[in-house]
Amino acid sequence: MSRNVSENPSVRFNYFQEQIDLDTCVQGTRTILQATTTNRFQALMYTDDTVPPELRPVKLAIDSTWPPRDLYNETHDTLNLQQWCRDSLTTIWHYHGGCVVGQVVDRDYRVLGAGALRVIDGSTFRRSPGTNPQATVMMLGR
Repeated sequence: MSRNVSENPSVRFNYFQEQIDLDTCVQGTRTILQATTTNRFQALMYTDDTVPPELRPVKLAIDSTWPPRDLYNETHDTLNLQQWCRDSLTTIWHYHGGCVVGQVVDRDYRVLGAGALRVIDGSTFRRSPGTNPQATVMMLGR
């Protein structure tokens, strides 16, 4: 941890620190795998020969970034699914809820206990707006 403003902060999300979170990912993944192996769903899936040409670069890019895992084994091995959950986890959504109005900032988004510091970003949202929050954040900033 550094107080130097020119250094990037170290952010640690502690994903899967609680066993129940990892168990939930495994159960959700197992449910999706079971659903996607039904005959009805199989008819909707692309195979390597049926991926439209314009989507092949996208498929190659996705395939090359994911670790090779045998997710379709017959037992849906829990350890295998746990590892897949860990390997594929990433933060891509807009973070919200860490700087709650009334607890960290006041109604005018001033940081409690700080003289001239405001926070105007998605961390002040109690709930996500359900879509890209950029417009909401820009409205708050204005």
